[in-house]
Amino acid sequence: MRSEARQPPGFVPADDLSTWLVLGKDGLERRAWLFLPGDAPGPLPVVLCPHPFGLTALGNLFGETGGHRTLVDIPGITPAARRHGFAVLTLVAEGLRVTGGSLGLPTHLDAYVTALREASEAGAALDLDAVVAAGLSMGGQEAILLGCRHPDIVRAVAAQSPVTDLVAWHRHLSALPEGGAHAAAIRTELGASSDSAPEAWAERSPSSLAAPRLRLQVRLNRLDSLVPAWEQGLAYVRAVVEAGGNVEVVEDLPAMIDGRDPGRAAHEHVSWDAILQWLHTVLLQRRVA
Repeated sequence: MRSEARQPPGFVPADDLSTWLVLGKDGLERRAWLFLPGDAPGPLPVVLCPHPFGLTALGNLFGETGGHRTLVDIPGITPAARRHGFAVLTLVAEGLRVTGGSLGLPTHLDAYVTALREASEAGAALDLDAVVAAGLSMGGQEAILLGCRHPDIVRAVAAQSPVTDLVAWHRHLSALPEGGAHAAAIRTELGASSDSAPEAWAERSPSSLAAPRLRLQVRLNRLDSLVPAWEQGLAYVRAVVEAGGNVEVVEDLPAMIDGRDPGRAAHEHVSWDAILQWLHTVLLQRRVA
């Protein structure tokens, strides 16, 4: 892959950052970004990393600065990817009707598989037997859904504060004073209410699908009030356990909480190092099994 000339904040010149447009089965083009740590020997394990609702693919890689799209700074995944030797593939979240709000759209998830294949065919040093998925919030939702839709490709999933029930999240946002715009965007993307099109909402909700046939880690914190991932996440983990799935739950509290809006700040917390360390361990265990 040829390095992209544009260098976002946080980019290290020794790294390789490539971008191209991926044509989805729905006819939409989605911009893909592939990060390769420059000092890691290939072929590299790959983490498919969908970004949170309303944020950006580049922010997913290199971080979001608080005060613009987020309340607090959200670290990018690339420093942890360098330390643990992962390539990272992320796509701009193009929904059918909302940019930045794909919300588990199946054709958007399938575009990750297309992008992965295209990157490998273009010569990127990727280990296609060591593909995992990880994400925060909507990114966590889509990481789980990638595991559900493509268990032959995705070996493990780590989801931080994931949306697991889209109907419940929409209901929760609608009741929040500041949640109206997000709730309206969800309705716009789905194109119909959950009452009139329950199947469309269900196919984007991990809680409505069969438990993924892979190792799954769900990272939650009880202070999160935006999804709220704590209640939804624990209910989802219980359902996966009852279905015989291989899942573990981790309580991951931020070290500091912004007092302006503690619940939102807690939701914006992500522990990339811990996530990639766990995913690295899972891949290592698969290799020696």
